Amino acid sequence: MKKTSTPLADGRELIYYDLRDDAVRDAVDRRPLDRTVTSSEIRRDPLLGDSVAIASHRQGRTYHPPANECPLCPSEGERLSEIPDSSYDVVVFENRFPSLAGDSGRCEVVCFTSDHDSSFADLTEEQAGLVLDAWTDRTAELSHLPSVQQVFCFENRGAEIGVTLGHPHGQIYGYPFTTPRTALMLRSAAAHKEATGAATSSTTYSPANWPGSGSSFRESTGSPSFRTRRTGPTRSTSTRAAGSPTCWPSTRTHAQSSPRCIWNS
Repeated sequence: MKKTSTPLADGRELIYYDLRDDAVRDAVDRRPLDRTVTSSEIRRDPLLGDSVAIASHRQGRTYHPPANECPLCPSEGERLSEIPDSSYDVVVFENRFPSLAGDSGRCEVVCFTSDHDSSFADLTEEQAGLVLDAWTDRTAELSHLPSVQQVFCFENRGAEIGVTLGHPHGQIYGYPFTTPRTALMLRSAAAHKEATGAATSSTTYSPANWPGSGSSFRESTGSPSFRTRRTGPTRSTSTRAAGSPTCWPSTRTHAQSSPRCIWNS
């Protein structure tokens, strides 16, 4: 895998992930963009104690453009997009309309393929592996940011969940707090350890009541770290898109070098 970082016209970072080590990524973003200014902020719900992201600027984000104006397709001639080059394998860039930004975290977009009409399920095992490599790399990088406490990778697909761009893509959220579900999972893991007296040195187990079938849990330093099953895309009979991954979040209490995904099978 080759990784190439380049700035976009408004100062945001874009990263190419290529299968070929000899790939050259020197295209320049020619769009006349002003520097991105966001108004993301985190507010606390006084009744529930939850942290809530407020991002009113997202009301102006790109909304269901026609395929020939998709901002996630490669640039072609004078049709300029978020990706300056004319092709790519996998690309990651800072969201132009982020829910979290600055001291409130970070949001990134992950384009799985340059093929607008494809899907994650259509990727070859090699291509899907490159997406996982990008997730792994970004999880490690974002985990070092002072404003990020939890990293969460996920796929965006389907108008039913509010997706506004049809191109095969996902997002990475770098939260400035630990989300409630993850906090609950960590408390449950700690309670299980206390109740069973499980050893803290390389003990692997799969509690029957652990959320998500097929997940495994490893204790190495007294805190949980999910492992990846690299079995390749599979067809699924569930409502989840075939071959799409279920992504578990990474928090600062986890080992930062391993990916946080298991395949839905």
